[in-house]
Amino acid sequence: MSETPKNLLDVLARLQEIESRLENGKSGFQILAHGNFEVVNDGQLKSGSGDRRMVEHISFDTPLDHVPTVYTSIAGINTDSDFNSRAQVFPENVTTEGFDLVFRTWGPSNLLFVSANWIAIL
Repeated sequence: MSETPKNLLDVLARLQEIESRLENGKSGFQILAHGNFEVVNDGQLKSGSGDRRMVEHISFDTPLDHVPTVYTSIAGINTDSDFNSRAQVFPENVTTEGFDLVFRTWGPSNLLFVSANWIAIL
């Protein structure tokens, strides 16, 4: 199904094909682990100014054979409406056993809640 989808059913069929390829490891990469983590009213991110960060260590359920590539994304956020919203999430110190998930804000931003999804691939 390499042609351009013409309607919603074509789009859904294409998404199902992609999902199936990912589940069966035919995509050129392999999903090794995935998850979500959220921070609610963390004192470091909730108030203050300047560069602030919170680090959460994520351990894989079982050690991996190779160091994976870890991708992160912000899945949800709630900020103080009196300030600009500034947020970043990224992995650090990736090993075969896990990684550090970093939540960062800066300036006069107040993060009341932030959620991140992550995926480790090979």
